[in-house]
Parts: sequence; structure tokens; C-alpha cells
Amino acid sequence: MIKFNDKIFNTNTGFTLLEIMIAITLLSFLMMGVYFITDNSVTTKDMVTLQDNDKLQIESAFSRIQSDFSLIYSPLFFTEIKKNKNGKDSDTATYETNKKFPAVSKNGLPIPVIENEKSDLIFLTCANKRKRANSKQSNYAWVYYKLRANTDENANAKAPNELTRYFLPEDPYSKEFNFDKYKPAVLLKNIVDMEISFWSKKNEKFESSLESIDNKLFLQSIKIVIENMDSKGLVNKYERIFRAIHPYYDSSDDDVDTKKKNIHNINNNINNNEENNTDGEDY
Repeated sequence: MIKFNDKIFNTNTGFTLLEIMIAITLLSFLMMGVYFITDNSVTTKDMVTLQDNDKLQIESAFSRIQSDFSLIYSPLFFTEIKKNKNGKDSDTATYETNKKFPAVSKNGLPIPVIENEKSDLIFLTCANKRKRANSKQSNYAWVYYKLRANTDENANAKAPNELTRYFLPEDPYSKEFNFDKYKPAVLLKNIVDMEISFWSKKNEKFESSLESIDNKLFLQSIKIVIENMDSKGLVNKYERIFRAIHPYYDSSDDDVDTKKKNIHNINNNINNNEENNTDGEDY
């Protein structure tokens, strides 16, 4: 059987008032320290979250542009435009040219148009992924990037623009664009300004107009500069270069090879004819 010391439990001594006041004061200082640490952590988290959201929106918009432009489609990556004897683009081909396909390649493939006006860009991509089985779609789709005025009622007057993306996967070989039938997706808001420039292999620099590059129906790289206002009201400038994943190939080499083969064939025919004539004379 356990025996307890009655003197310990029956004592009348305890903490004095001074000891209790000192303990409460120390506990108060400890609680204040915990409060300030927690408050600073929450404030830092909110600031980082705002900054991350601003960067995330920019990166999301650039990622969408990269996925579309990296798979830009054109037969000019592996062949040339069909030309007449006078060196001009041929209007007569197996495919009837129109607004969306203004030219035809040497092997009869329609060449899609590339349009640019200020901060807008239209091109054909093969980045489409069919969502439903047996739907009338392929991996081709027209993409239209358009900078327009912000449609929100509470739009920022200092950054009034937004970047939108139209995506047309239906019937890409139709004669006319039908962008009005589709609702655009807003990629980025609070844009002050946006510039698109195009790489010119001949000039070895980015040009502000399609008319200034070697071939306005053929793009290998573009540069986009966006001035965007963040949640703090600061204007940040972002610059990104986008490239097509198709390897560069100088299709003029095909003409050189073709001419060499033709000359070789002509020489062979001449030699064969001379041999036949010699054999006939001997006979």
C-alpha cells in the first residue's frame, strides 16, 4: 500500500503575488513575440502570393504563345513557292488560292497566310488536339492573337488593354476566317503596350513589319515585348523570343540539286545518242 506524506499536501504555502505578476509579464512578452512572428509570416506570404500571381499570368500567356508558334505550319519549311517562268508567284495551281492560302508550293501544297497588324497576329498551327472522337477536326487550327481594350467595368485606365486568343480548329481550309463565331480567351490583362517583331535572316535582326523580312509567308522566329502593370501599380517590361521547332532548311538547294540532275541526265542522253549513232554508222 502506497503511503503519502501528509506534510506536502497539507502545507499552506504557495506562490506570492509578486511571483505571479512576474510570470504573467514574461508570458505576455512571449505571446507578443509569437504574434509578431505570425503576423510577419502572413504579410510576407500575401506579398509573395501577389508577386507570384503577376508572374504566373505572364508565364501562362507566354507558354500559350510558345505552344502555338512552336508548331506553326507552312510547306515553306521544306519546299518553295511555285513560280511562273517570269519569276513571279504562280496563280495557277491544283489548289485554288484564296485569302487564307494566297500561294501554293512547288509540290501543290497550299501555303497559309500570316497576318500582322500592330499588335495582332494570325497564323496556322498544327498544335490542335482533338477533344472528341469523330469530330470534324485535325491537328491544324488557325490562331489569332489580338490586343484589345479591356472589357471590364473596373478596367485600369493606365493599363487599359488585354491580350486575347481566338482558336479556330473547325474547317481550317475554308476560304474565309470566321473569328466572330468564336469567343476569345483572355490570356493577360492590365497591358500598357505590346510589340511584335519578326526575324529576318537576310538582315539578321528582328523587324517590326512582315513586309521587311525575306518572305512574309514564312516565319522562323518572333519577339514579343509586353509592358504590364502589376498588382502594386508598377509597370514591368517582359521580352520573350519564340521559335518554330521545325529545323531550318534552305529550299533553294532543291533547285540546285534539280538543275544538276537535269544537266546530268541531258549529258547522259547526249552520250547515249552519240553511241547509238556511232553504232549505226559502223553497221
